[in-house]
Amino acid sequence: MAGCDVVLVGYEDEENLGLRYLAAYLAQAGVTVDLAPYRAGVRRELLAYLRARRPRLVGFSLIFQGMLPDFADLVAYLRANGVAAHFTMGGHFPSLAWERTLALVPGLDTVVRHEGELTLLELVRALDQPARWRAIPGLAFRDHGVPAATPARPLVPTLDALPFPVRRRETLAARGVGIASLVASRGCYYDCSFCSVQTFYGEPPGPRRRTRSPGNVADEMQALHDGKGVRVFIFKDDDLATRGPRARGWIEAFARELEVRRLGRRIAWRISCRVDDLDADLLRRLRGVGLTWVYLGIESGSEQGLRTCNKRFTVDAVRRGVALLRRLRLAFDYGFMLLDPDSTFASVRESVGFLEDLGRRGDASVHFTKMFPYVGTAIAARLAAEGRLAGTDAAPDYAFRDPRLDLLQGFLSEAFHERNFGPTGLVSASRMAAFDLELATRFGGGASDGTRAYRASIRALTAEGNAIAISAVRRALDVLEARSVDGCVAAWPALLELARRAREADLDLAGRLREVMADNGHDAPRPRALLSAKRPARRRPAARRVRPPEGRASARARRGTGAGARRGAGWRG
Repeated sequence: MAGCDVVLVGYEDEENLGLRYLAAYLAQAGVTVDLAPYRAGVRRELLAYLRARRPRLVGFSLIFQGMLPDFADLVAYLRANGVAAHFTMGGHFPSLAWERTLALVPGLDTVVRHEGELTLLELVRALDQPARWRAIPGLAFRDHGVPAATPARPLVPTLDALPFPVRRRETLAARGVGIASLVASRGCYYDCSFCSVQTFYGEPPGPRRRTRSPGNVADEMQALHDGKGVRVFIFKDDDLATRGPRARGWIEAFARELEVRRLGRRIAWRISCRVDDLDADLLRRLRGVGLTWVYLGIESGSEQGLRTCNKRFTVDAVRRGVALLRRLRLAFDYGFMLLDPDSTFASVRESVGFLEDLGRRGDASVHFTKMFPYVGTAIAARLAAEGRLAGTDAAPDYAFRDPRLDLLQGFLSEAFHERNFGPTGLVSASRMAAFDLELATRFGGGASDGTRAYRASIRALTAEGNAIAISAVRRALDVLEARSVDGCVAAWPALLELARRAREADLDLAGRLREVMADNGHDAPRPRALLSAKRPARRRPAARRVRPPEGRASARARRGTGAGARRGAGWRG
């Protein structure tokens, strides 16, 4: 196997666009670069790969703060086994906590901070001349053992100047339809307390948000459509800005680009959007050129929670936004934090009531998490100032002012962790079913008796799961709020039994939902070689009746939701 200059290592479920933009920029400059997707248990394979490729530099992309221990162990393992290449790391945590990163991962030589394209290229060209590192903006390193950092590099002024990201050889696809992620912008105008995007893009000089031109975005979509059979596009932008004449002008120009290219009727795409950015006329316009899914940053169903998140909108605004998406028949998902540093029993109950209303129709799955104070966020700074910031670098945490809410958090983890976050959980199954339904409807010949019955089955099972979750949370709230801390501890065995029953019911529903999907021709997304965008339509799903509720999880459901390792993307993308 021939050698290369650079190997970039990072987690990939969908394509890691940050890593793939770096690879494209380096390759355009004549640097030979390879990609090595990271996954659990990959150390020996990666070691053999690096020994064969003999790169001068290995770059690690830490996109999730929680994976810091994994990457620290990986770096130590590679060093202990003789890999002598220059090791560097990038991502939000390394950028915002570069000194801590160098301390926690002693095998690193440098940290590339913030946007990495220019900094990484300059580092590659100066690997053997450490004296030049002080002249490279955006770099952190050890100067005679002492951590040092150069000034932040200004943000890339024109995103159109960057090459399109390197793509996998095979296309992620389902039902014969290619799927790809992309970004139209970098940064965000808003300052949510739990998000580090403002800090990440705010430390370097430059505008808070930059946008590619509509034509440049459409060019990439056209290339992916024509060359790789992609018809579903998942925009990973932090937010689709719609306010002001400039933002509206961009959206109109983008819609025209899709019309001129005759792409709008042949594709489907997903955006992330704030509740207060939803506009009926704009959404109708975008729906006409393929907009199919909207991800909403709802975050809380209580006024207190929204204030703590610094969302700058109200619960009533959220309800109006959801109602608008439903009127326009746009599928939606959302983010939601049931617990935050200012939570009370009253605010949690308010949010539970909101989730109950949201999930009653079954067109969205009820799910929730706790707000975590990640590095660079306003909430982390506030908790540190209050003396409440706890946990570890990889898992920062805090205690609630009412200690009974800590017990509630424990119950929610026992009852719903796999349901809300696991690859075999009910929320994952519900999302996959909803996605599959839209593919079957949009690319399988339109609505039919089969797709209508499929939709009814998915919604009935999702609504049943939502009701079970809400009921279990309410019962736990009743138990905990009515007791002292000691009384709550005494009631813990009963809460564990309640959690067990909720898990069992969720496993049963997830199994039944997967049966419905299988009966309707579900085709799980996986990498495939698509020759073109023109694919024969799959048969329409047959009508499928929902099975009556069962008292306990079936053996099939228990087998179907067992733990299993995720399949990796494969070496070299």
